[in-house]
Amino acid sequence: MNFYKNYNKSILLIVSIIVVIILVFIDLINGPVKINVFEELNNLFKNNLSNNYSSTIFFDIRLPRILTAIAAGLALSISGLLMQTLFRNPLAGPYVLGLARAREDRVMRGELLRSALLAVQAMDVKQIESLPFKSKDRDLPEFKQACMQLRRLVSTFQLSWVPADGYIGIYSMKQRDGVIVFGPESIPEGDRHASPPGSVYKQPPPELIKLFASRQSVTVGPFTDEYGTFVSAFVPLPNRVNSPSGTVMGFDIM
Repeated sequence: MNFYKNYNKSILLIVSIIVVIILVFIDLINGPVKINVFEELNNLFKNNLSNNYSSTIFFDIRLPRILTAIAAGLALSISGLLMQTLFRNPLAGPYVLGLARAREDRVMRGELLRSALLAVQAMDVKQIESLPFKSKDRDLPEFKQACMQLRRLVSTFQLSWVPADGYIGIYSMKQRDGVIVFGPESIPEGDRHASPPGSVYKQPPPELIKLFASRQSVTVGPFTDEYGTFVSAFVPLPNRVNSPSGTVMGFDIM
């Protein structure tokens, strides 16, 4: 039984090598410019390389492209073999080990930060900055207009970006007397995630506290505060000369 098993593996290996050679040959001769592969290889072995058009295409474009593809395939297969051998798991792969999920998480955070930076550029900075971030703000027309603008931005996010399809909240914050207070936000009043204007952020992530000093945009999370568990982007609101103002915008997704 083992003899036939090893025999079948040998046959499969030989057939695979032959198929690869055939495909390499087809790729070398296939293209707008017809090339005599045997002539070019003969010139290579005789060290008689010329600078004509076909030789340039063969040695500078087609051959490197094929060798790169073969090397990439070998690297992937060897890395898979090593991964399965090391973990003693024939199913081991990027998704099983969490490598693919980690990459997806980095991509999602990068996209959240990019979207937040673009959204901040569309905000009425002067209107938000003019508010005192106190409880009486809710009766001001400027506060209501700012909240409406943030809700429109949320609708745009949910239509154009899949991770925002579930929940996204946009809100503004200022640091006053050593504490962070909330201002206009997209979250409707009465929602469990809502924070009335002037209310204190009791459990801010450390990265947000540092941001008020560094003025550098950042993504944080997952973290848990008094409103729930989120992944968030925090972006300083730019003033009219495009330098950071005293307001920070938060973008939460769940």
